[in-house]
Amino acid sequence: MTGSAKLEVNDILQLPHFRHAKVVAGHQGLGKQISWVHVLEQTQIKDYVNGHELVLTTGAGWKKKNDPNIFVSQLIGKNVTALCIQLGARYNRFDRIEDIPSDLRALADSNDFPLIVFPENHECRYVDLIHDLHTMIINQDYQHLIEQEQFLRNLYLILLNPHDTLDILSYLNRTLDVNVAYFSGGDKPFFAPRVTETLQERITKLVAVMKKDQVAATQTGKLSIACKSVCAGSQDLATLVIFSTTRPLGDYELMILDKCAISLAQEYYGSLLGNEKELYYQDKWIDEWLHGRLSKQEIKNQLQLSEPFIQPTGCAVCLVSFPPPATPYRKEAELYYRISGIARSFLEQQNFSLHWFVDKQTLVLIVINKLEQSPWKTRLSSALHQIAAVFASSSFLNLGRDIFFSTGKIYAELDQLSESYKNARDSLYIQRKYGKPALLFFDDLHVHRLIIALEKTGDLENLVLEYLQPVLKQGFKAEPALLDTLTALRDTQYNKIEAAKQLFISRQSIYLRLKTLEGLLGEDFITAPQKRICLETALYGLEYLNNESVFISPG
Repeated sequence: MTGSAKLEVNDILQLPHFRHAKVVAGHQGLGKQISWVHVLEQTQIKDYVNGHELVLTTGAGWKKKNDPNIFVSQLIGKNVTALCIQLGARYNRFDRIEDIPSDLRALADSNDFPLIVFPENHECRYVDLIHDLHTMIINQDYQHLIEQEQFLRNLYLILLNPHDTLDILSYLNRTLDVNVAYFSGGDKPFFAPRVTETLQERITKLVAVMKKDQVAATQTGKLSIACKSVCAGSQDLATLVIFSTTRPLGDYELMILDKCAISLAQEYYGSLLGNEKELYYQDKWIDEWLHGRLSKQEIKNQLQLSEPFIQPTGCAVCLVSFPPPATPYRKEAELYYRISGIARSFLEQQNFSLHWFVDKQTLVLIVINKLEQSPWKTRLSSALHQIAAVFASSSFLNLGRDIFFSTGKIYAELDQLSESYKNARDSLYIQRKYGKPALLFFDDLHVHRLIIALEKTGDLENLVLEYLQPVLKQGFKAEPALLDTLTALRDTQYNKIEAAKQLFISRQSIYLRLKTLEGLLGEDFITAPQKRICLETALYGLEYLNNESVFISPG
């Protein structure tokens, strides 16, 4: 079964309808495939064809001398397969084959466009020809459907038995009788069967510029090529390619290519869940590390069990929080496996190693940096954004909900991971307080680190009341105009003109408000550095207590 039985121009020339027909130009295109048969009599074909049709005409619509050339040029531009013309004075100006203009023949020859004519004394009944050809096309499509079912049945048998990706690729190569290539991340491309390095480079360059979200196909000279991304969620795992230098690829091959790409993605998900489950049970020691109960040497020994040559340059904790699925724990565990598996692939691309643990229904990612010079924060941020994009995609367990990453400081010493875990919990606390941002590093908390510390000791409210009591009315509610002015001054570094613009008030109005604030807070509330710092901290604390979304992520 090769799926190569698509109707070609050579095939129809063997039919009784064509026994008196003659190919007068475009002989190099007789191997082209025919998808449908259509009659056209208008010179301007507009959008009447889709491509790969056999067009029949009597030329009755050709009124001007150049109309045949215009007609054929448009057919070539629409990727039509071939043209049949019925000769005869009552139809067109061509009585004999010799009357076909040389420039029309040259146009067809230069584009490998078969030009077939029926002599005047042997008229072809187009209605019978169309009926027979359409019957052949429909029967072949039905045969292809049966072959596709057989292909999938055999593919499922491969998937049910011990196998790897190469088994699927080899099966695709044998069954379709086409060349297969597989581009997977940074790995060397796999070709079945092997081809010359020159052809490998040509295929690689073509695949790089082709769109791969849907099945993409192109014809370059004698090379016919099609490719499709192997996707899991919105993550491109690899690119599956089929190509041939002996025949064009048809709809059947493209359909099989799409099915195989989906099967390879399912294969990835299956192996991902299995691998993560195995790694999770191997990493039970992570809980001890996370809570600071292991020495440096013990940690290093454990890490080298999974990566013998690992050279860590730092470690950090990233907490992953998301809405819990309204399903039994089995599904929740599967969700952890999927997220950690997808996270592993993105983090490894950024030269991080990953271990993970579930602590109080929170997924704890332990990220180990393996690069010396490259900025870890930029690389980690890039990987986490990619993970979030996969999680947010509608195809990922149909959750369509936000995911939050709360990251602690990165520490050079492995036995300081517990400190990074505390940092990550502080980041998570702020995220839950404000409901944003989706990605927060402890390094970016700044003044909020002081606020959290003050809250833990019970001094936050005292600080707010001590410094802002004069502008507060009741409890922690402030006079709106004065509070807005104080906030605008803080955010513009006490630039009165910029603060006025931010508040949409006149310069005179802000000077009046400033006078009022000086009366309440003291004339030195701007000029005394230490007092100003405490006032600003108290102002952030007030916003925190009122749960106002004032936190802005630096990223």
